[in-house]
Amino acid sequence: MTQKTTKTSCTTSHTVVKSNKCHESRHSSPSTQSARHLNIPCTIKKVAAYEETALFLTTDGRVYAIGRNTCLGLPNEPSYIISPTELPITNVADVSTSEGKTLVLTSNNILYGVGVNSNFALGFNILEPKIKELTQIPPSNYNYEKIVAVAPAYSYSVVATEQSNLYVFGQK
Repeated sequence: MTQKTTKTSCTTSHTVVKSNKCHESRHSSPSTQSARHLNIPCTIKKVAAYEETALFLTTDGRVYAIGRNTCLGLPNEPSYIISPTELPITNVADVSTSEGKTLVLTSNNILYGVGVNSNFALGFNILEPKIKELTQIPPSNYNYEKIVAVAPAYSYSVVATEQSNLYVFGQK
């Protein structure tokens, strides 16, 4: 996998991730031959995507998802979501997804995680390898500080706080 980061202003950068997995044949997924219109009932504030999952955070704090239903906290069926489906959480301030896990931050500074927790990557100190529902991450993991950004990765997750601290959960 290769990454290219392009600085577009003093505070914004965009990362383009290229993976050989993009060229794999996935017979269970809908065709990606052409663009299609997705109907989301309100204004989109942020898009977070990784491989076959995309999340859409709206200005009213709701999150919609499409793609593979492995790290969304939705019921097991269907395994692939074709139409935008609302996640069971409101008042969302930030959302991020990567490597089989999703982090969701609410406007009242509650952090939730769902998906792969191997190596305690979601911040849960339990031996459960997969968290199947959106579950609150203990605030002691980030010293009860106000969170400004979240990002999951392959074997860890990162939380940035208003106090300019970074907290890393999982294999460092």
